[in-house]
Amino acid sequence: ARDASAKVTDLERQRSHSQRYNEVLEYALACAYYKTNRLNEAMAIMENLLNKRQHRITYIATQAEILNKAGKFKEAIALLEAGLEFTPNNYVLSVHYADALTRNNQTDQAILVLREQITWQPTWPILWYLLAEAYGKDNDRLNVYQAKAEYYYLYGHVNRAVEQLEYAIPLAQKQFQITSRIQQRINEMRRSMEGLDI
Repeated sequence: ARDASAKVTDLERQRSHSQRYNEVLEYALACAYYKTNRLNEAMAIMENLLNKRQHRITYIATQAEILNKAGKFKEAIALLEAGLEFTPNNYVLSVHYADALTRNNQTDQAILVLREQITWQPTWPILWYLLAEAYGKDNDRLNVYQAKAEYYYLYGHVNRAVEQLEYAIPLAQKQFQITSRIQQRINEMRRSMEGLDI
């Protein structure tokens, strides 16, 4: 496979020889610029694409990802909030939104977004990973361990998942309901291993 810089050169050449505006080519070039950290150029192309198709989920998500990488979290949040206005609870936009919120230290809001998505997609590991990130930035170790446990479990790393929950138990201290729930989840995970050659 050619490296990302060669891809940029190839796409730029195609663009210069094209007689007409080619939306697919423009999007591919924006993605190539993103991969080579030419973020301003990537953002400029995506802004133009969004001016033409402001409700296209792929374009909103891509521009948000570029803005996040450039450290422009508030701009990413504003863009994603506008996108979520017309497609409430959209999974792709919600994931990028939660990521931008976490990066912008708005962890409480990020956690709410992720928890809501998890109610609909509890078996999607990325949601648990991002939730662990948000709790980590919030210095909430108890919930970090629980979120990481679900992440590992969904990837089939049951022993690592159980280990995370065992780390969580002492942090629950005398909170009986939380300790009981964690222990129940440990038991469920261990039972899922019965009969498997792991």
